[in-house]
Amino acid sequence: MKKHDEIEENKRLRYQIMVVRVARHLSLSKAETFEELPHTVKEHLTALRYCELIDPLLRADRLNGLSLRALAVRYGLSKTTISYHLSKKRPND
Repeated sequence: MKKHDEIEENKRLRYQIMVVRVARHLSLSKAETFEELPHTVKEHLTALRYCELIDPLLRADRLNGLSLRALAVRYGLSKTTISYHLSKKRPND
């Protein structure tokens, strides 16, 4: 059970880090940590699933030349999952 708790804690921490990165990327906040984020920003961003949350970061990093492998390592997802999400059309596309 301890290993499961450790995995869940790591997922939670990764998610919080990505919330901060997305908030900074979208110019919603200049906070450096999850705790520093304004409540409304936290509320809106934490309502998203992980893959929805990181979508703008994935696309920006891909445009900046990162490989699927590098994206997979950075975001903790498989290359197949990264490729699938990058190939999905966004509403504004």
